Amino acid sequence: MDIPATTRHGLLFLNGEIAPEALEDLDRRGISTILAADGGFHHAMHLGFIPDVVVGDFDSIAPAERDSHPGIEWLHRPDQDMNDFEKALIAAEERGITHLTVLGIAGGRLDHTLTNLSVVARFDRKIHLDIRHGRARIFPVRGSWEFRGEPGQLLSLAPLGEAVGVHTRGLRYPLKGETLAPGIREGLSNVIEDGEVSISLKSGLLLVFLFPPESRESSPA
Repeated sequence: MDIPATTRHGLLFLNGEIAPEALEDLDRRGISTILAADGGFHHAMHLGFIPDVVVGDFDSIAPAERDSHPGIEWLHRPDQDMNDFEKALIAAEERGITHLTVLGIAGGRLDHTLTNLSVVARFDRKIHLDIRHGRARIFPVRGSWEFRGEPGQLLSLAPLGEAVGVHTRGLRYPLKGETLAPGIREGLSNVIEDGEVSISLKSGLLLVFLFPPESRESSPA
């Protein structure tokens, strides 16, 4: 998961819940552009980040707030056929961002969260997404994925649609070509046995939820 120096790394604030722990290991020096999607602007400012770009229909931001921050690029995009997450991803693409850390993807409304996950499935091939929710990091995976973790560390696999031919190595409960799909089978709370973990699938999309090493004692496999 090392990011080459030639990439452009952005940070995106959405309007969902953002725990301060999500920022614990964030390298601010590697961030070229800070974006916020509408009400995510308030999260960014509260956490000490001034966005370079704010995009959305601005139904959560007062005109006086925009006027008081003339150095921010305000992109008013009222299109109701896209949610603010998708508008922000398009803005990131337009600015050449290749890797994007996303905060606030989930919140109080489940319909918003499910729509945001649907947007992930439309954009994960275009931008490398590192999604953070609470202390978990979430990585969309197609094809293959490798990670070096710690024995006992929790990891879950959540399919978006049908994920076919899933193979894993380094996990307590291995998968050997199984299909994961909503309503059929998921991969909740697996455990890293060997530090070197690899996941591959023939087709489809998995969300890999990686929890911090200290979470292993508090959540059963």
